[in-house]
Amino acid sequence: MKQPIQCELWEKPELARLPIRECFELLETIAYESHHWRYLLRCRECGQLYFFEFLEFIDWKHGNDPQYSTYIPVETAEEIEILKSTSPGQLLLFYPRLQIDRPSDAKSPSVSWIGKDEDLPHPPTLPSRLVAFVRRWLFASIRVFRAGRS
Repeated sequence: MKQPIQCELWEKPELARLPIRECFELLETIAYESHHWRYLLRCRECGQLYFFEFLEFIDWKHGNDPQYSTYIPVETAEEIEILKSTSPGQLLLFYPRLQIDRPSDAKSPSVSWIGKDEDLPHPPTLPSRLVAFVRRWLFASIRVFRAGRS
């Protein structure tokens, strides 16, 4: 995955806070559930493709549901297929990616590129402990998500 330097979002990531239809054309709905969406999007300005995910966890106690959106620039059908087969936690291994995170205690979402300015290792070289942590986090999150739905 390459840095989308031609895309306006690269320099103005806050534009991703606008409604999706204002900045992007929907090319494919990969998943659509009430708290989990996955789309293939095309930037209306430059044509850059993005794999998009929205994930929301229900905060039954306080009602301030944490929400997380991820935009990963893609170029090839192979990249798209790889991302389609990943779990939400596994998406954190790919970059560059644009993250919009609103934890339950945040007053407003944070918007930032991961992998823009950092010298990050290629995902296959990540320590196995990190991969194991992400997997544990993912499975715990899924259990919490499913428990809240029943």
